[in-house]
Amino acid sequence: MIPKIYIPGKVFETIFGNNTVDIRPQGSAEITFGLISNRRDDPMLNTRMRRQTNFDFDEKIQMNVIAKIGDKIQFNTSYNTQATFDFEKQAKAEIRRKGR
Repeated sequence: MIPKIYIPGKVFETIFGNNTVDIRPQGSAEITFGLISNRRDDPMLNTRMRRQTNFDFDEKIQMNVIAKIGDKIQFNTSYNTQATFDFEKQAKAEIRRKGR
């Protein structure tokens, strides 16, 4: 989906192992849009205040992103709006040293 990004220059290659940045998103997003209208037959309220209309939004996002900077750094991120616990929303960084 996103093409690899090439960074020219010897310095970037020396630090990160090669000259590419690769970002790979995966997942889904769902947005539900609705309208809620309530009516109260309360004679103490004026006619305009008896009816209330509000917007209703609901979003569900499940996304994983893997990003690599050269050969030496890799980021893994997971995000889920319906995750029960915070540890289910993870971000990890891995740094590879020379020779590994």
